[in-house]
Amino acid sequence: MSIFMVEKRKISKTIPIEGADRIEMAQVEGLSYQFVVGKDQFPVGSECIFFPIDSLMPKTLVDHLGIEKFLSGKDHNRVKTNKFLKQISQGYVASIDSVLNYLNSTCPIPGTEEPFSKDSIPEDLTILLGITKYEAPEIFMSNAILTKLDMAIYDIEAVSRYQNVVDTLMDEDVLITEKMEGMNMHLTLRHNGELKIGQRGYYITSKDVENVHSFEKIGKRDLLPIAQKLQDKKYPNSDVRIRAEFLGENSNGNYYSLKGNKCIVFEIDVNGRPLNASEVVSLAKEYDLDFAPIIFIGKLRDFLGNKTIQEMSEGKSALIDKLREGIVIRLLTERTLDGFGRVILKHRSEQYLAKTDF
Repeated sequence: MSIFMVEKRKISKTIPIEGADRIEMAQVEGLSYQFVVGKDQFPVGSECIFFPIDSLMPKTLVDHLGIEKFLSGKDHNRVKTNKFLKQISQGYVASIDSVLNYLNSTCPIPGTEEPFSKDSIPEDLTILLGITKYEAPEIFMSNAILTKLDMAIYDIEAVSRYQNVVDTLMDEDVLITEKMEGMNMHLTLRHNGELKIGQRGYYITSKDVENVHSFEKIGKRDLLPIAQKLQDKKYPNSDVRIRAEFLGENSNGNYYSLKGNKCIVFEIDVNGRPLNASEVVSLAKEYDLDFAPIIFIGKLRDFLGNKTIQEMSEGKSALIDKLREGIVIRLLTERTLDGFGRVILKHRSEQYLAKTDF
């Protein structure tokens, strides 16, 4: 599960914007996101409260901070990637004092009647401020029964929060694929023949066999034959799970303008463990899988050259003459890092985020 947190941070850097005398760019310690702030509003080293992109704020907080016109969504309460004077801004920062005033006007320190002070503000303010994360709405059909997963929801950590992890991977062999804009789906064929199909947070079972849920229909058409072959020829007596992106009609705005629906495979698990990326690439070739477009295989340092991951995430999609959503970076051979977990990272293109509403 990727980290989402509204937190107390320190300003690490300010960057002038050419032609601007009232605003500048800034960054906070430990993160590589850049965002717009008022000129000289946050000196380097000053403390602030950082709201990451996709923060959904309660109206009382939006009104208190006076930032409704800068936020997105029908309720003008979502922090979204935006452009100001051609500069990409990802996130919002508020002063410690403004958040203190808000907290002390709404609630005392939990379990006490004491007001908050600068020293008593917690590092993580997500719950205290009532912040939730925006998630693209899942699309359901009325004829489907939904049951919660018996596994963790699939998610990937963002590069901009873990530049320190990226630095350790520079001389590692990686697979870099295009991040697809669609809906996360998965098909699991258990060793006993039981079949489960789901989208991000749920398993799906159609009520009417004559009018099945689109995930079940496409999963059985595109993914089940693959799972059966893998189970028969490669991994007998094993549970095989195929993870894919569901694209096309009724899928998050159908970004790729497809007729009908299709699945793009991006990962295969066997008995709950992801296969090495090198093995999945070989299987994709052997079984002619509709696999996520491969951008690069090799040393991460060679991929980047003198550029950043943020810069290299930009580009056109392999499916359509439009911006790609971003990139996914994984090791060719699976590995975990202490304090981080499985080594897999994503970066969503700033240009893409600024131009879309996903």
